[in-house]
Amino acid sequence: MLDNWTKIFDQLIADPQLHGRWLATLSHLEHCGARKISSFIPYLGGKLDLLQHAAEESRHAFFFLNQLRKLGFKKSDTPPLLGGPTGKRYLYKLDTWISKELKNTLKYEGRELKEASYYLVTYVIERRAESLYPLYESRLRHWSSPISLAAIIKEEEQHLKEIEETIKQRPSIKPICEKALLYEKELFRRLSLSIEEELIELQSLKGHDGLRAATS
Repeated sequence: MLDNWTKIFDQLIADPQLHGRWLATLSHLEHCGARKISSFIPYLGGKLDLLQHAAEESRHAFFFLNQLRKLGFKKSDTPPLLGGPTGKRYLYKLDTWISKELKNTLKYEGRELKEASYYLVTYVIERRAESLYPLYESRLRHWSSPISLAAIIKEEEQHLKEIEETIKQRPSIKPICEKALLYEKELFRRLSLSIEEELIELQSLKGHDGLRAATS
């Protein structure tokens, strides 16, 4: 699934404007995650681990957007996201699907539904981060980028470890984990395709602009 992402990352990192859009996209996704976690707090209470997770996701959102300045963006600049509607609604679609699956399969409602949904969404997202972020970091190092994800990767690894332990204690939701991973895999495939198509279109536009400049 990540085979094409080495090429995607190289295209993004080589172009500061595109890289900025990718950072803004990551910031948006992390912010969506923080908001989603915060929405569970009224149902699950102010648990320390829940509050810590929400705070860290918010900090990650800030981190990615703050890196724009290292690429030459002004503090007030926020470039458009990559991936279009697919990227914007990625987490919403995953959360909605998992909630419906828990309702239909296990008949969960209320607090039980919110709690199981939080654990499953977090697990699936952390699994994606586990594969995507280290690859992104390796390409950043390849390009000698001033941006580093080392601290974030460490925190995401801890989140995954904690959520895996929690899910082990809830065998009833474990069968849905595999189905949720497959659903997220399809969402991620669509996001990857959307970004690739966008990069191809932008490259084509650059080519036309260069041709016009050469013949004018």
